Amino acid sequence: MTAVSVPMRVADPMAPVSVAPAHTALPLLIDTPPARFIEASVPLPDLAPFFDRAMAQLACVQQPSPHIKAPKAATVAERAQLILDKLSATKYCRVRPKVPEQFLKFIGRCIEAGQPIPFILGHGPIKNRNNSPVAHVDWAELLSYIQLSRLANDVKALHEPGITVSLYIDDARSHFANDIPFDVMDAYRQSINRLLAATGLDQLIVEVVSFKQLYDNHAHYFCLDEALVWAEKWRSDPTHAQDWVDLVCHAHRNLVFDADTPDAEKQRKAEDSAFRYLWGHKAEQECGIWD
Repeated sequence: MTAVSVPMRVADPMAPVSVAPAHTALPLLIDTPPARFIEASVPLPDLAPFFDRAMAQLACVQQPSPHIKAPKAATVAERAQLILDKLSATKYCRVRPKVPEQFLKFIGRCIEAGQPIPFILGHGPIKNRNNSPVAHVDWAELLSYIQLSRLANDVKALHEPGITVSLYIDDARSHFANDIPFDVMDAYRQSINRLLAATGLDQLIVEVVSFKQLYDNHAHYFCLDEALVWAEKWRSDPTHAQDWVDLVCHAHRNLVFDADTPDAEKQRKAEDSAFRYLWGHKAEQECGIWD
């Protein structure tokens, strides 16, 4: 039987991984400088067609895309508009601030200064425990970061310093809403850092920030009382009825229940989780963490 070989660029070279096509998953060990390992699995054949393209893209982290070029005499404003157009045309990309003029001015300042354009990207604090058998990064994260790298390469062709990305992980609100242990989320965040270092993606994704670290001054907790009043009013407003139903559904998907948990208890816990998530989000806004 012919094996499928998938080369992987790592901090320390290692032999390609071979796997028989009949297998349902591709085990991958990524060697990192501190001699730690990340075991990742990718279902076959679902992702098999994307292997070569994904690995080729990974080898081109922060390299300008050859098929995108800015006009030679493009002004700062024109380059900024080209970058905004590229970001706006990207599937699943939601650019903030929502006012394009503000974003164009921000990009223009970065272009004039010859600096990378910094972005903040929200990132889940843990894999969904109902859908994933592992609590660390695997091919899902790797492929999503590669897609981000493709976008960065396109921007770099228009602005040579490119972009940098900071991943912000809201572990504090997940702990507040769902009582997920911080050590579990810390381990997941550390596995992200190991993956980035092992693949060279840390050239693009320059930091992974825990919201828990931002709360060290406890300012967040002084906003909880005011946020609680707001959250209770929001939930009781009939105009938010469908939004509330959606929040509870999302919360239900993120909770783990025993097989014999009654439906009424599941619903109660989902509603409590949704409310605490809403409450925590408002507290973050009130204390200025999103400013």
